[in-house]
Amino acid sequence: MKKLFKKLHLPIVLMLILSILLSGCVMSLTCISHIDRDRNGECDNCGIAMEVPREDIEKIEVTTLPTKTYYGRNETLDVTGGKITVTYNDGKPDEEIDMTAEGVTIVAPGMGVDGKKSVQVKYGGYSATFVIEVGSARYTVSFDLGYEGGEMESQFVTQNTLMEEPAAPEREGYSFLGWFTDEACTQRFDFALTPVTADMTLYAGWAQIYMVTYDANYDGGADKTAESVNGRADTSIRPDDRDGWHFTGWYSDPECTQAFDPNTILTGDITLYAGWVSSSTEMITVTFDPNYEGAEATTQQVPSGSPVNAPATPERANVTEKGHQASGFTFGGWYTDPACTTAYDFSAAVTEAMTLYAKWTGEYVFEAEHIDLSGPDGNGLQGMGASGGSVGPNMVDSVPPDYDYLIASNGYYLTYLYKTMLEIEFVIESDRAVSDATIVIRVSAETVGYALSPNRNDGTTENGTLYSMFMITLNDSPIEYPTIEMEGGRPQFEDFTLTVNATLKEGTNVIKMIVANDHGMGGTMQATAPVLDCIKVTTSADLTWNPIVDNEKGQ
Repeated sequence: MKKLFKKLHLPIVLMLILSILLSGCVMSLTCISHIDRDRNGECDNCGIAMEVPREDIEKIEVTTLPTKTYYGRNETLDVTGGKITVTYNDGKPDEEIDMTAEGVTIVAPGMGVDGKKSVQVKYGGYSATFVIEVGSARYTVSFDLGYEGGEMESQFVTQNTLMEEPAAPEREGYSFLGWFTDEACTQRFDFALTPVTADMTLYAGWAQIYMVTYDANYDGGADKTAESVNGRADTSIRPDDRDGWHFTGWYSDPECTQAFDPNTILTGDITLYAGWVSSSTEMITVTFDPNYEGAEATTQQVPSGSPVNAPATPERANVTEKGHQASGFTFGGWYTDPACTTAYDFSAAVTEAMTLYAKWTGEYVFEAEHIDLSGPDGNGLQGMGASGGSVGPNMVDSVPPDYDYLIASNGYYLTYLYKTMLEIEFVIESDRAVSDATIVIRVSAETVGYALSPNRNDGTTENGTLYSMFMITLNDSPIEYPTIEMEGGRPQFEDFTLTVNATLKEGTNVIKMIVANDHGMGGTMQATAPVLDCIKVTTSADLTWNPIVDNEKGQ
């Protein structure tokens, strides 16, 4: 034994003795280990702190959870708002202590992995625990009702996901107009299309309810009353039929010299007056066609030789079907033709029956993951990656957990485009020929930075990034888009405008993208190419396509 100790170095012997003493210390509960961890679960103050349990304490309990119990990955633990209750055994009353108070030690779990985590709270030699959850970042959406005393619970929404629209609030004497992103209530929030990417506040829009009196405007005529609708008078209400007369619409004055504008926002109670002409007067039908599939037309009867009154501005709902997304429709007036090339003059006298057509401008989103990936031979489009190829739907990927800050418009994107002369196509149908299309591409860079160019394939930009030729054509005509400089390492997807006032023909239109460079990026990647989320086309034409939504299953 003596020989053995002689062979051992003194530091090792001391460490063994210390270990034995500490083991006895822990076993007898006369001290505890004291470990604080940082946001990555790494040891911050690793060491052994001697702490003798207080004899006057019986136990501690977590009685109030911290305000925050859900965390994004690697987020710092925050116990603000949390409380523990200390129970004494010497007759002292229980004591409530903040978790942030002096003498309270918090042992944080590792915050880098998803799941439920136990947080240890220590005080006076005793401990208690509570549970938090770690996952994708989650944001708070607050709702501002816009009037004193109005309150509504917030929603917690996972990053980059759509939130559920809450039930419409009620306010006495007001109509609810919807939720808006600004206090002035000019920018409506679209729950079906807009993912939540940060903490935000939505503001309730309100229109005060006023009484509208509909005066029949003749002796013995029965007046009607109704509340305003969304701040406007409902001009679809008609007076009772009047023998020997035709109703011509509602007017602001009893003499019927000022036709009432149905788009007027009311500021108080109002009276509208019915206009009449003799039943012997020739009446002409004017039809107002909303000019999109599924919409119902309305009509007005107009005395021959008189102008027709413009109807209330129509509204068009967003389209959010799987694989077909159209939104942000803006009404552009009434036209004499379905293609909306000739605007109608409402001061003109009506002399024959006619149909007027609503013009709309909307944004259509075509997801890259929904294009036809069967390839020219039907065996699947052949893409290339860092360590081999990928075929057809396997070129579709979803946002990985480690990159959940990325906002892919549908949660998926197209990658493995790193093959020289690889071609992909978006085949889009237009219901009419137009020359007002704006085309936008939404892309990111997976590896190195580069500059996409429609016609350059050598040299570098002022920032030192390499020009890489990425041809884009519309119906076989090149789109000379501005150079797109992109940072590597999967930055956020960005929108880049390729062209404005582009011409779409009636029928089939093809937007083709060609990887026209051989700038290999290592491994088996032959060329430089973007990660492609989608393209967006804003136009007055109605656009459709045949999305292959099952491609998502192949990723």
